[in-house]
Amino acid sequence: MKYIGINQRIPYSVLDESLREFLYTGEIKRGEILEKMLQVTAGENRARKATMYVNHILSRPKKFLLFIEKSISAAGYEKLSEGDRKAVILCLVVNTFPIAYDLLCAIATVFKVQECASRAFINQKMSALYGSNRTIAVAIDALMPMLIELGALERVKTGVYRVGSQPIIIHPAVAELYVATDIALSGSKSIALDETNYRSWFFFNRVELPKGVSFKLLKMTDGMVGGGYVGLG
Repeated sequence: MKYIGINQRIPYSVLDESLREFLYTGEIKRGEILEKMLQVTAGENRARKATMYVNHILSRPKKFLLFIEKSISAAGYEKLSEGDRKAVILCLVVNTFPIAYDLLCAIATVFKVQECASRAFINQKMSALYGSNRTIAVAIDALMPMLIELGALERVKTGVYRVGSQPIIIHPAVAELYVATDIALSGSKSIALDETNYRSWFFFNRVELPKGVSFKLLKMTDGMVGGGYVGLG
């Protein structure tokens, strides 16, 4: 069975504050994170579980966290637009819990042909990937409100969703992180540059990689189609 690993929602405000603190100090202050979670989560057990997930997000995707520290920095993170900060956190969440990436890509296939996606159809798509059981249903329950807070989705009404505002990522390093995340989690060795116009992951945040920049996560190669290719460095 594919790894799921999450069954408790983590609010964006907690992730944002915790990442900022981590970038400044290099430490994951679980006690402070727990205090924040107790203010927004009903029940100590749920708060402790969510705190554990925050710890995973700030420790497991080491390559990407190191990139954020060096290429964005703590002070730089504070200056990012809200859309870029949410894109950074979304990348960390999906790299820690790839089910979130699979969930967004599954939903994107629906949005490409119609405006809204129903929870029933989302459940069906995810059950095909992960199996039909209570664990996957609980994981989707945890992830959907997180994806809404991170701007990827909007809730139209109970059980019906549409795509979020699809912001353009502004900061070059955030754009690089976003592209690298798709390549890593899709299992692709490389993608054509023009694929960022239609691959499912790029349905939620629009990206244009800057030209003439020395990348740290990515490497570019020339090609006859789509202006070249980009892969993980």
